[in-house]
Amino acid sequence: MKALNLKNISWSLIISAMMCMVAFASCSDDEKEDVNITFPELKEETHVVGDEIEISFNAPVDWQLTSKAAWCKFVNGDFEDATTSGKAGNQTVTAKILGDGQDYINDNTTEIVLKMGDKEQVIYKITRSKKAFSGLTIKSVPEAEGEEAVEYSAENPIVVKGCDIDADRDGYLLINASLADANLKVGIKEGDNPDWVKVESTDNGFKLSFNRNNSEGFEPKNSIGKDKAGNIKFSVMTSDETIINEVAIPVEYEGLKEGVILVDPVYSNLTVSTDGQTFTEIPSGMETGTPTLKTYEEKLVSTITVRDDKFHVLVGSAIKKDALGATVFNYDFTETPDWVTIAQEEGVNITVTANPLGDATTQRGAIVLVLPENEWNKLKEGDINEALIDVEGWGEYSYHVIKDAYSKGIMATLIQEPEKQVGDQIVLTAFYAQDINDWSQVTEDDLTPIEMIEGSLQTGEEIKTMLQDNGIDVMGEQAWLLSVPNFMKGSSFCIRVDNVLPEHQMGMPFNPWGTDNVRCHEETINGKRYIILTALKDNITIPSEPCSVIIGDQDSGVFPAECYFQFY
Repeated sequence: MKALNLKNISWSLIISAMMCMVAFASCSDDEKEDVNITFPELKEETHVVGDEIEISFNAPVDWQLTSKAAWCKFVNGDFEDATTSGKAGNQTVTAKILGDGQDYINDNTTEIVLKMGDKEQVIYKITRSKKAFSGLTIKSVPEAEGEEAVEYSAENPIVVKGCDIDADRDGYLLINASLADANLKVGIKEGDNPDWVKVESTDNGFKLSFNRNNSEGFEPKNSIGKDKAGNIKFSVMTSDETIINEVAIPVEYEGLKEGVILVDPVYSNLTVSTDGQTFTEIPSGMETGTPTLKTYEEKLVSTITVRDDKFHVLVGSAIKKDALGATVFNYDFTETPDWVTIAQEEGVNITVTANPLGDATTQRGAIVLVLPENEWNKLKEGDINEALIDVEGWGEYSYHVIKDAYSKGIMATLIQEPEKQVGDQIVLTAFYAQDINDWSQVTEDDLTPIEMIEGSLQTGEEIKTMLQDNGIDVMGEQAWLLSVPNFMKGSSFCIRVDNVLPEHQMGMPFNPWGTDNVRCHEETINGKRYIILTALKDNITIPSEPCSVIIGDQDSGVFPAECYFQFY
């Protein structure tokens, strides 16, 4: 190996090379120190959860972005990070607004910091809006199978159901309040509903009804529209009852229940005097004893209670008839009697007056029926008789009744007919007595109506037909049938005969028991004529042949009435 000969090396060349190396290193350091780092202009923005922000900048050196809030993170493929970094160059980074820690009360703010080299600066100030309330739904609760819920809004008001005449039957509306966020709840603060609306909380909603004691002075019969009704304000609140939202929905009231009506007073069935001035109750035919019949003079007046005071007065014809001893009627609303006058006063009062009978010689009758206006509008285009009338009974014993849905609107049934002369029609009333020793001291108060001992007294063409169909030769123009338990010793069946002429005779053409067993005698009680059968012994046998008492004139052969006995 040769030894390095330092004598032949140029020291000047070595020194020059070393000076160049020092100069190059010095130049590199100067270039790094001279890099121009410019940060993007500060941006301040407001965003909601789910928004994405594109952050663009030019980095001359390595860089790093940092978010100061957990709810703002940078998208890195399938990941989301609080920091992200990269090499020099033009950059676009996506930041996403998340829902972590968001509430309904406060907005949140944060900053994004960009670091380049040994410098850093806030380049974004972001406000995340507080959680927006959504998802309150107010719906009716269906009452019947197949009924659909109604959703309420500012355009579709809540309609509270109507009252009844009886407050215990007032209607109410159940509504359900549902929220998308189960952590929230809904309430109605005191004063946030009109005073006419009664609000009661239920498990998941509210029960709304009309407040009869409201301070606004609204009556339960009248509907309340949007011009007067007001709003119900539903408050949405957090678990600590901090209110985060209020929703006002209009509320209305439908008024008195559809179809409900009150006529006060109701006059039932009345006869009208021939001069049209006196109205007298008609016995039903089922009363016991001597009923007290009410009388009204000149006119009938009733007050009508119905929704919004809107009603229609319908007057039809009525024909009185007898069905197995009861007073019944046939109606026809296609005929309008012209002898009855209806006047409406003060909006809610109906006055009924009647014309004199004049020269008419036959019965005429009328029924006055009041219908709510909305009911009348439904019925008026159809068959009015079919809509209003039910037929009871059968064949010649059939008669009419007003259907239950409309029967509360009957104000009165009026019958006007020529005055009957004494003797024109015999009227019988039956009583029972026991152990009467002195008939001259007896008053009608001492007698028991026959119905009280499970007896009955019936008349009419159907009774006459029934007797004749059983082979009985009825002599009387009127046929009566007295059904009673068999005699006991001392018992008496007493038949009061009204409208009988003085010359008429009363008695039994044939006494099947014999005068030693049953006595048939006439007595006068309280000025009225009675025919009486009294048992004189025990163990009276029920006769095998029909027996009767007859009222009339044997000489002339005229017998206005005959009463047959049926024992059991």
